[in-house]
Amino acid sequence: MKQKKQRKQAIPVVKDTVGVAVRVVLQILYVVLAYLFYMDYGVTLLAGLALLAVIIGGGYWVLRKQVLATNRHMADTCRFIVAYVTTLLAVFFYSLAMYRSDQLNDISKAIIIIASLFVFYCIRTATKGMFIKK
Repeated sequence: MKQKKQRKQAIPVVKDTVGVAVRVVLQILYVVLAYLFYMDYGVTLLAGLALLAVIIGGGYWVLRKQVLATNRHMADTCRFIVAYVTTLLAVFFYSLAMYRSDQLNDISKAIIIIASLFVFYCIRTATKGMFIKK
């Protein structure tokens, strides 16, 4: 007798539209923060927008914590959030050090903004596979 072959059923892919919206909002906030930082706007406005980004990322993290280990799209968004928040912290402390040493000028601001993109990319690449259980 022939044995019946069992078909592997496709695992349904859950689209994470909230995650896409969070990524878009954080990317827009990054551009706004970079512009305001370069144009010497007030520290309270910069800190408020950075805090807003952290709250948005933390809120997404808390809401999606249960299914994080099984859904690749949600894990990618959480990797994005981890890289984003870490980059914000690194830029803040580097800018603070430059400000305290009285070396924060227009050229160093541009360098900080461009270097933060590299830091973001490196952290995002380094966290690949961090949240998915195998």
